[in-house]
Amino acid sequence: MPPDHPNQPHDGLIRTALDSLDNARTAIAAALPRELLAHLDLSRLRRVPARVVDSLLSARESDAVWEVPFANVDRSLLAHLMAEVQSTPDVDLVLRTLGLQVRFWERQRRLGQPLSPVIPLLISHGATWRAPRTMLERLGMPPELERLLAPFIPTSTYILEDLARFSPEALAARPELSVQLRVTYFLLQRSRSSAALEEELKLILDDLRTLSENEAARDFLTRLLRYTYHTANGDIRAVHGMLRANLDPLMETQMGTLAEQLIERGVQKGRAEGIHKGRAEGIQGQRETLARLLTLKFGPLPGTATERLASATHDELAAYTLSVLTAQSLDVVFE
Repeated sequence: MPPDHPNQPHDGLIRTALDSLDNARTAIAAALPRELLAHLDLSRLRRVPARVVDSLLSARESDAVWEVPFANVDRSLLAHLMAEVQSTPDVDLVLRTLGLQVRFWERQRRLGQPLSPVIPLLISHGATWRAPRTMLERLGMPPELERLLAPFIPTSTYILEDLARFSPEALAARPELSVQLRVTYFLLQRSRSSAALEEELKLILDDLRTLSENEAARDFLTRLLRYTYHTANGDIRAVHGMLRANLDPLMETQMGTLAEQLIERGVQKGRAEGIHKGRAEGIQGQRETLARLLTLKFGPLPGTATERLASATHDELAAYTLSVLTAQSLDVVFE
């Protein structure tokens, strides 16, 4: 199981979840307009390469791309769905998805294939999505010019699955999603934002237990929990204790590994806090020592000198200390 990118661990999670066609079908069915969905044959959904290369050999990649035939028409008539995952709103997403659509069509043209509709799907977790959905919005032209320019600007948009619009209870109760995808969406959205995750996880405890009892799902569940331990706020030890008590006992090996990660996280946090505290105490000691030296040489310090010392960095304090040896006045020290 490959590690997630350290800065974007959610990317690896969602890609792995969407590798399953069962998960992908429920993701698509939950997001697409019902009228459009009725014309697609999701039973024949298949994954296709997500990477496209333009004429300048510049590679672009979506998180997932699927091919799906239309229903009740010519079986060769296809649509393509292109998924993007975002943890923060991006004003340029509409531009990026348009670029991916164009590159996809260029690839079809080079291969002599008929051009197919390309439907972008955005799965947003984190903050509520407040970014332009069309190029006309992105351009931000005055209203009186929008009407005149609209016929010349691409009008495409993307379908938005905004997980921030769901309450924890609503996220946990989405029967249209597969169990694996429901848990993935829940943890992607709630692990970083919840201050009492151990309480919220009770909403999906049955789903977590179901995954833990499925041998084929345990590796992915472990990956989800590792992501949760890495990103969660609040009492992560309480989260671990609750999960260990409720998941299938056959997960004990994985839970032990996660406990080691939890301990390491605590050690690293303590080390970082200790270093920070030590540096702060060291700088304060420098300030006090330098203040005594300056007072011995130049007499009681004026308020301006005290303020300079209070705001000085480690390097500045070192330079001031060296200056004390040769300076003939307090002003020279602070030059």
